Amino acid sequence: AATGDAATGDADPFERHVAVHWREVANQDDHGEPADDDDALHVAVWAAALDCLLGCPEAEGPGEWGEHIGVVLPGVLTLLYAAREPLPWDLVLHAAREQYLVVGDPFFAADGEDETDPDDVGGVAFAEALRFRVRALIDWGAIDDSPAGLTLSPLAEVAWMTEMREAGLTAPAIGDLAEAPAAELLEDTAGYPEDMFVEEAEGWLARRDPDRAAHEVLEAAAAGDPATRQVAYGVLSLLGPEATAGVFAGLDLPAVRPYVFVWCGEKGVDCDEVPTADELGWLLIDSGAAAVLAGEPEQAAAQLDGIYEGDQAGYLEGLWRLEHPNTPEVLEAIGAHHPIPQVAKAARKAAMRSRSLRASRQS
Repeated sequence: AATGDAATGDADPFERHVAVHWREVANQDDHGEPADDDDALHVAVWAAALDCLLGCPEAEGPGEWGEHIGVVLPGVLTLLYAAREPLPWDLVLHAAREQYLVVGDPFFAADGEDETDPDDVGGVAFAEALRFRVRALIDWGAIDDSPAGLTLSPLAEVAWMTEMREAGLTAPAIGDLAEAPAAELLEDTAGYPEDMFVEEAEGWLARRDPDRAAHEVLEAAAAGDPATRQVAYGVLSLLGPEATAGVFAGLDLPAVRPYVFVWCGEKGVDCDEVPTADELGWLLIDSGAAAVLAGEPEQAAAQLDGIYEGDQAGYLEGLWRLEHPNTPEVLEAIGAHHPIPQVAKAARKAAMRSRSLRASRQS
């Protein structure tokens, strides 16, 4: 029986459906016990049961959020898998709300709420829908619920790891990347929830000299794509002035040089050099490209205010020449989403000129 705060709700509407599915896969006897004690079969049973609990229509539960909540459940299970310790319900709920902002329906989430604040997503209805689904996983033994919090049961942990690996995904566990090269750290933590990312990155940094760590991260970022550089900056932001020498080595790497200036500003570190207009443009296009590639083009427009506060329309008009592979796409995104018409128009005009320049070079 479940004992914690998450243990509210009622799994009855789909209990029979899951039970039938369970017995079909596990070849259970009439008492609901597996007919074979083979470990591989147990894992297969759990993997199939998890699939059913996460995806069958009968598992949606009541209320307006019933059919929407399923998109966050894989992230919830991954969070519990990686934590390897009990997590309080409030943390799991907050992480689920954060994930919904990324993978859910933004129009549904924004109904009368601040869709940029995870704690405003869905209100009580979201929490109750998530409780309903978590209670089902508790009732079927996939999640253990105790006063200390929620954890995956041992069999469910193995089953979920198997599910992720069969899907070609990394099955994360905090500390797995402590000895990994910087490039592997940046690649494998790209999809981590923020709390997991910080814990993994801090563990990685703790095993390295700050200067060496900063230099390794910047070199990996320079060789990567825009999304990789955003993850890299997340790691750099965990380092303080003690890493100044290693961060300054990035001034010799054009792709990450603008990020060095941002780091210096945030950490209060004096730098004899200042960014050029083109370097500010690179920062805008590079960070905007990461947003566009992640399916969030509106964020490219939002980033403009944080990078350039002057005549934005005039500034954008000059960016069409910028030597970045994603210049036209980001300018188009700004043109489509910036709230100031003259700024949006300038971005669209610059995007057309950038595309023309690209076409002329390819002909």
